[in-house]
Amino acid sequence: MVSTSTQAKKAFHLCWGDNSKERLTLAGVAERNLIITGAIQLDYGRPAFEAYFLDRGSIASEFELDCSKEWLLLISSFAYVNYGSDAIKELENQFGCSLVEQVKLHTASQSVVLDWTERLMKAVDYEIIYRPHPSEKVDDRLKKMQVHYPRFHVIPNYSVKQWAKVSDKTNLWISTSNAELSAMGIDYAIVRPVPIPAELEVESMREESFITDYDAFFQYNTSGADGFSISPSERMKKLSHYYSYDENVPSYVKVADCLEKIIKTDCGATYYFSFSQQIRFGWQELKKLVISFIMEKYQNKPYHTRVSRLPLKQIIRNNIIRNLDNHAQEKQTEAAMLQYMENEVPPQNSARNTYN
Repeated sequence: MVSTSTQAKKAFHLCWGDNSKERLTLAGVAERNLIITGAIQLDYGRPAFEAYFLDRGSIASEFELDCSKEWLLLISSFAYVNYGSDAIKELENQFGCSLVEQVKLHTASQSVVLDWTERLMKAVDYEIIYRPHPSEKVDDRLKKMQVHYPRFHVIPNYSVKQWAKVSDKTNLWISTSNAELSAMGIDYAIVRPVPIPAELEVESMREESFITDYDAFFQYNTSGADGFSISPSERMKKLSHYYSYDENVPSYVKVADCLEKIIKTDCGATYYFSFSQQIRFGWQELKKLVISFIMEKYQNKPYHTRVSRLPLKQIIRNNIIRNLDNHAQEKQTEAAMLQYMENEVPPQNSARNTYN
């Protein structure tokens, strides 16, 4: 959906791996502007970050989960299921294409996955955690399932990595979190009740094996013997074309070194924009400033009711509330991360300056 052209070709691009570098090269970006750093999100799988995650007991206490039972994680990526027509139309205008097929795919896939989950819950006594996509709203079916099945929980709090860290079984649908989980040494199953067209598939998942029927879903989540699963380390090898992973130097160090080099070197470019582009960018920046002002004004107050009364389109109000929710969560994560870095992570001086 996104292309690299005109002004974007002049910029430096930090690439997760060879695949993105090759794609940008074909788009006309000069090789000197392409730097492979790996993906920062994969650094959380390194031993140095082990203490960053909450343990199972802490999570169990916070959400009243039973530690003695098996925990089954469902990672949802069904963002389009309840977006609403206005939100879908806005996305279509942004990307310049129809999202009708994506909406149908998300809706049909979620429906079957939840059908399978209900069947499974009637057969086993597990704690099942449905971790919704950040853009996903909890719809009526999910609410009813939480009422009908006391051990079915819809929990948006915390990252996919955190939940996978403390769960016994992890199931995902379509998500780049497959690389993050592999880097963390966590096994997972990819549940695909409805085939995904090649043009909508995540590149790094094209060579994966899928669970396509209930029997395989049941078998994996009750015994783990699905007949085709491979180890996380083998998965990382298969993903190496998409995700460069250096055992010795974390990606965040490579990114920091790269940014320092760019700042200290006179290697900038001059960007030219038409008058209409400047008007469009200016309008976008004005909207961001207004939204930022609203967020700053309400971020430390009970904002849901106040924002819902603002004279704005419903979709804008919903986006502001979602951004405020995300902002609050990010602040908590940032505070925990800074505290952890101060107490646990050793200095990286020995690793610095090794990246050229």
